[in-house]
Amino acid sequence: MSGPNRSRRRLTPAIAYGWMWPGLPQLWLGGEWVGLSWAGLFAVALNVQLLTTLVYQELLSPTADSAGWLIVGGFWIAGIAVGRRWIKKHARTAESAKIEQSLFAEAFHNYLQADWIGAETKCRELIKRRRGDIDARLLLATVMRHAGRLDEARQQLDALDKIEGSEKWGMEIATERRHLDELQDIANNSGNREAENSADDADETAETIRFPEQAGGGAIRNAA
Repeated sequence: MSGPNRSRRRLTPAIAYGWMWPGLPQLWLGGEWVGLSWAGLFAVALNVQLLTTLVYQELLSPTADSAGWLIVGGFWIAGIAVGRRWIKKHARTAESAKIEQSLFAEAFHNYLQADWIGAETKCRELIKRRRGDIDARLLLATVMRHAGRLDEARQQLDALDKIEGSEKWGMEIATERRHLDELQDIANNSGNREAENSADDADETAETIRFPEQAGGGAIRNAA
């Protein structure tokens, strides 16, 4: 049986029946301490009430015993309501995570295919869904660098520095900045050479205009 099928089979009981015990969905599916608190408190309350009702009947009067069961019942109903709401939220979060994983895979595939427009579109959609998506911003910066949009790529890296947790990707961000600096230097040197060539052409043109006889006038006179 495949991994996803095993996971779905394992999670089904928690979704189908876990809500009947307060705190169990949060504890089983989310590993949250609040779920452990809910489940533990309900277990203690239920066991105490069972003991006072079935074993130590002399400890509580019938009225107090009935009030105890009302408290346990109220606790159970509140736990069910919280658990059901948490399960729905968990399902939405899981579905959103699945969509985001699919989008990033598509964006990376477009990047490998040199489809810069497709990769940028997917990355921006990911960032729109979750502004703190470090992977999407880093990939977007790389895509923009390959597309020759160096300033926009640098803006994405600057935005990355402001995201909490981006320090874990410090080496990758520094490498991307170095690539941008190298491309910027190449562009600047190319621009300087073009400017020098244009200046040389302009000087030659000016010299020709000032001294036309040196460019061909002497030859005309000699022919005459």
